[in-house]
Amino acid sequence: MFVSTSHTINTIGMHLLVQFAQGRFNSDSYATEADLNTALLQSPITELQQQIYDWFYTAKTNVDALIFGYVAKFSLSMDDIEQSLLPGLAADLMRYELCTNDADEGILKRRDNAIKQLEKIEKGVIQLKVSTPKFSSRAIKTAKPASQFNWSGY
Repeated sequence: MFVSTSHTINTIGMHLLVQFAQGRFNSDSYATEADLNTALLQSPITELQQQIYDWFYTAKTNVDALIFGYVAKFSLSMDDIEQSLLPGLAADLMRYELCTNDADEGILKRRDNAIKQLEKIEKGVIQLKVSTPKFSSRAIKTAKPASQFNWSGY
């Protein structure tokens, strides 16, 4: 819902995803860019590609659940989600979920910043969609000023 496979690939980069996959799976053959393309953008054929597919979609499920926990009270359409900052936050969270080194300071900082942004969204400090003005059915009343100043002579 919040994580798009193509957006994640474009944001993180295929080269970095290949490094993450090679560090994650200890098989006889290393994961290649072709394996990731087949596993994530088509349908997996080999056992390694199926493992890559499962690994990516487990991370995707975790990130979607995390973001949904923060924004569940808002009624958001897919257009609202795509036009908000949520896809960028999802990409940062996916980077953390997919990485093999959880202690990497750059990745940890991105994750922490994404969580802080989600907390601000939950509190209403950051707005996800443009608010529409509420129309009033009553007329606006004006009152004469309650001062003794000579307004007409001014």
